[in-house]
Amino acid sequence: DTCVILAYAPDSDNVIEPPISDSETPITVEHEGKVYLCVFGGWTATLDGSFLVILLRVEDEEEKA
Repeated sequence: DTCVILAYAPDSDNVIEPPISDSETPITVEHEGKVYLCVFGGWTATLDGSFLVILLRVEDEEEKA
């Protein structure tokens, strides 16, 4: 509920790191018909050869209602 992790396979050649963002200019991530507003502070990691991009979710006005 608090983060979105983008996982890229070890052999992926299209890794895209989003721009650094904050809650004033969140990044929109869409997955399986759901939309998430997220911030990115440059947080990445590797796990079993996969490259991970870690985004923290921010509440939008619809979630607060």
